[in-house]
Amino acid sequence: MKHLDIQTPLYQSTLEGFERWLATLGYCTEAVKGLPVHIQEMLYYFEQQGITELQAISPMDIHYYYEELCERPNERRRSTALGANAINKHIQAIQLFLKYARQNAQLVMPHIHLQREEADTKPISILTVAEAKRLFLAADQQEDLRYAHIHAISDKALLTVFYSCGLRKNEVYHMNKEDILLEKRLIHVRKGKNHKERFVPFGNKSLEYLMDYLQNARPKWERGANNPALFLSYRGQRMSKESMYVRVKLLIKKAGINKNITPHGLRHSIATHLLQSGMDIKRIRTMLGHKSLDSTQIYTHFTTT
Repeated sequence: MKHLDIQTPLYQSTLEGFERWLATLGYCTEAVKGLPVHIQEMLYYFEQQGITELQAISPMDIHYYYEELCERPNERRRSTALGANAINKHIQAIQLFLKYARQNAQLVMPHIHLQREEADTKPISILTVAEAKRLFLAADQQEDLRYAHIHAISDKALLTVFYSCGLRKNEVYHMNKEDILLEKRLIHVRKGKNHKERFVPFGNKSLEYLMDYLQNARPKWERGANNPALFLSYRGQRMSKESMYVRVKLLIKKAGINKNITPHGLRHSIATHLLQSGMDIKRIRTMLGHKSLDSTQIYTHFTTT
């Protein structure tokens, strides 16, 4: 739904507070902007039902809205209902909003269970071990001759944190140079999913690439600015997520890999490769920062060709 203007001042202020709360907790930009939109739809629905006070919302009202959500037509394909992933995103938003409202004493309501839909499955593209090696070699193929050596070092460091260390794009974006603990061979992930910190170990080759970047490439990008970010743009600013995505896609193309590999695909790849090499699945779970072992076990179904 689009352009749903809420008229109730209380709802408007609560939405603004919810967005600030998400930002304070460290949710990524997409979630901070996207989740309140789902709540705006719900509050608009309640407003149309004549419910204009948060305290008047009952568990049954939430369930009625959930039923309406499941039957809502897809805006892009009117002949179909909302997909499972879209419904689950709404459920996530609702549960977070109810938590926020309880914490701020705006809503007294027991915990509500909304049945999550079975997620829409899309094939996940992953690299073979041989393709991963080609990807690192492709970093030496740079078009910008003036900064070719620096770009090569930077790209290998970027591949190291995405592939060798299995970090998420949002985690890499928030990393600062102080988070690379070279002596301990650990990366301190401060902005992990669900706001959990963790330490990710890395090996000798990763140590070589990260040291090379910190000593010989990153200083070239600083441009005199005192920016704590680990990865910098050529202007000396924190490298954007979009730039990281573009760098990875360029390397995939240079390596001649005909697969739809994204930064998150590199994370899938290393998890699969570690399982294939015999690493204990619980260690992989800790490395990836999965809340549940079920999330890690999906990699047991992947095979590389």
